[in-house]
Amino acid sequence: MTDTTRTYTVDGMDCAECAKTLEKAVSRLDSVQRVRVDFNTGKLSVDGPISLDDLNKRARAVGFGVRDAAESTTDEKPVRKGVLGFWDYLLSRFDTRMALLGGALLVITALASLVGVIASPLPEILFTLATITAGYPVGKSGLTTLFINRDLNINLLMTIAALGTLIIGEYLEGAMVIFLFAIGEALEGYTVDRARNSIKSLMTLKPATATVLHGNDEQTVPVEDLAVGDVILVKPGESIPMDGEVISGASGVDQAPITGESVPVAKTEG
Repeated sequence: MTDTTRTYTVDGMDCAECAKTLEKAVSRLDSVQRVRVDFNTGKLSVDGPISLDDLNKRARAVGFGVRDAAESTTDEKPVRKGVLGFWDYLLSRFDTRMALLGGALLVITALASLVGVIASPLPEILFTLATITAGYPVGKSGLTTLFINRDLNINLLMTIAALGTLIIGEYLEGAMVIFLFAIGEALEGYTVDRARNSIKSLMTLKPATATVLHGNDEQTVPVEDLAVGDVILVKPGESIPMDGEVISGASGVDQAPITGESVPVAKTEG
């Protein structure tokens, strides 16, 4: 990583294949010298004189969003869990909002048709509209990925499948297929985001500094400056800043963030 490398947070990346798609799309920009997308952390690192607007434009073309990594950490809001958290996730993205709108139209049309409130050809028209509404983000992502990366992805295949159901006259099935696909993708993205947030919360438990002993003198240094062979003093109530071997003293250590053990584990010399 060079001094010109800038790091961004990626929104909407819910699978390893998504990371490859975004990385390939960004790498095709003329001003980009090198790019790397890390699916596990949801980060994009790029070298080259490219603006955030241009980068975000290319990312959105293939179905993702990009934010400045430094700013995104300050803009994060408390996230609700469970069903309410998933609902918030659905409302926070354009593609999932379109899926919800298409799904609502699908359900209303199906119920109205079932009780006989509307008759042919109105149900077929409304089911087609529901398919187009829920499938628009899916189809757009699939086509732009095809044009930019020259790749066939699942979004394009699902778009073709939905169009096929309309051609053969299975309007209800087409709307259901594209709606369930969009919700399934959203559920995958939601679970991935929760996993990333859990990892971030563990990372915040790591101390930023350590107390190093030089004879009888104590010196506080950043954890990144520790070297093999340093002797670290851990006082009662402090977190252990680095792996190592206990050379003096004994205590109970809370390992719950790592192992899940609810009771402190005894640690002694050696």
